[in-house]
Formats: sequence, C-alpha cells, structure tokens
Amino acid sequence: MLKQEKPLLGICLGAQLIAKAAGAKVLTGHRKELEWYDLHLTKEGTVDQLFKGFPKRFKAFQWHGDTFEIPKGAVKLASSEIFPNQAFRLGNAYALQFHIEVMEDTINEWMAEYNEELESLDYIDAEETRTDTKRYMGNLNALADRFYENFIGILR
Repeated sequence: MLKQEKPLLGICLGAQLIAKAAGAKVLTGHRKELEWYDLHLTKEGTVDQLFKGFPKRFKAFQWHGDTFEIPKGAVKLASSEIFPNQAFRLGNAYALQFHIEVMEDTINEWMAEYNEELESLDYIDAEETRTDTKRYMGNLNALADRFYENFIGILR
C-alpha cells in the first residue's frame, strides 16, 4: 500500500505497522501511556491537511507501551511529552500513535479488561482517568469529526 501511494490511515498498532513497513524501528517505550495526555502538533502538523482546524495543543487518549521512529522521508506531525513520535505522514500514509477514534464506552471497557495492569502502574490513577474521560471526551469527539472530514477530503 505504501508504494501504491493510496491514502492510508494507521492508528496505534496500525501506526507502528506503517512505520515498520517503511523501514523504521518499533520500540518498547520507557513507560506506558494509558490515559489522557497533551498532544502537540509540530509546525508541519499545524499546516497538514489532516489536522486542518485543530488547535496546536489538545488532549488525546493514549493506550500503548510501544512507539516508533519516524521513517526516513516522513514528516513528523505530532508529539507528546512521554512519546515524542505521535503522528507522521509518509506520502499519503498517515500514522497516529494516539486514539482519535476512541469512545467513552471503549475506554471504560479497556480499563475494566486491563484493570490488573492499570493497578500495577503507580503513575496511573484509574479514577482520575475516568474523570478525565468525562471531561475531555466531548472535545476529542469534535476533533475526531473534523479529523474524519479532513481525511475524507484527502481521499477525494
């Protein structure tokens, strides 16, 4: 797909697979991102068609422990404090480490399913994550709507 230059979107593991297919390394992070974090668009991200209309900084939901290097020839679009590589574009392929697609029910299901893992991490407060989900979900949903409209525009 990368060589065909068809629009492609990979989220979380999908982003890691795009990075690997493009020759970049996928690595275990120094700690897991399993809650809401500030995401920062790079200069290139603020002008990329996919993030048109986005603020330079916004809260995004994260649920991963692995990360990727930015492939050679790709444009880095976003970062966070813990994982500096959060999004990139390579031709018409977009890779997002964060979860723009997530819904509140999904977050609650993940938290229930992986409760033991969450409890084992001293830097995660599950109750705070639930509170933050109620606080930030509406804004993320609005950004997701814009994101999908932007991606559909790329498909045309």
